[in-house]
Amino acid sequence: MADSERSAGALLIDALRSAGVTHLFANFGSDHPAIIEALAQDRAAGVDVPTVILCPHEFSALSAAHGYAAATGRPQAVFVHTDVGTANLGGAVHNAARSRVPVFVFAGLTPYTLEGELPGGRNTFVNHLQDVADQHGLVRPYVKWSYDLRTAVNVPQVVHRALQIARSAPAGPVYVTAAREVLEQRAADVPLDVERWQPVSASPAPDGVVDESLPSADAGVPAPHRHDVPRAAALRRSSARRSRGAARHPGRRVQRRSAELPSRSPPPRRR
Repeated sequence: MADSERSAGALLIDALRSAGVTHLFANFGSDHPAIIEALAQDRAAGVDVPTVILCPHEFSALSAAHGYAAATGRPQAVFVHTDVGTANLGGAVHNAARSRVPVFVFAGLTPYTLEGELPGGRNTFVNHLQDVADQHGLVRPYVKWSYDLRTAVNVPQVVHRALQIARSAPAGPVYVTAAREVLEQRAADVPLDVERWQPVSASPAPDGVVDESLPSADAGVPAPHRHDVPRAAALRRSSARRSRGAARHPGRRVQRRSAELPSRSPPPRRR
């Protein structure tokens, strides 16, 4: 085994560091030995980034990462334990998704070998109890992307891809897992160009394209756009109603509804 090879756990920590992650909000478990060893080796070498913040509950860990990202715009990492730690994230995943904040969430999977075939195999009965059919399904409705690491050789690429997706608008949490055997696996540390994994830039339509595609209110409708007539007429009627309302009540504030918020009727006036 080459001296330049490192464990997948160490490659994971290195990739997070090179991507600008400075804090791990963690509730470690029996699936994280390779992660803990990598952090200990870093500390022995004088490397103290990323800083580990131990959290007694996974909800508080993700909430702390949520607040950090909201304040700085920079995604941080949350480490939780298998299915139970993922389930304990609870409503914090919903909060991060609806608030559009980037967070990298990592959870271990239970080991898949039973009789010492690979380093990191099962060694206690709880490894069987925590082996659920679809751990990703606990958070899939609320994350932008979920992925399971299958090998050590592409750990850095997956980490950078996950953070790229998390930071691309609309931002949001991502969820990555790996079994204990995978985290113990070793691979060469191949340098990557981090600039390749920048957030995807917005690509708005060129000026004038949208206006040209809609029929004018005071001009004839070109033949290619006649199918848009009902929609354009509805837009004009809606705009006219808002204009008449503003004219009748010049001092009233116009409240625009968000498609992501529930509609609420205005409170009744007191007489």
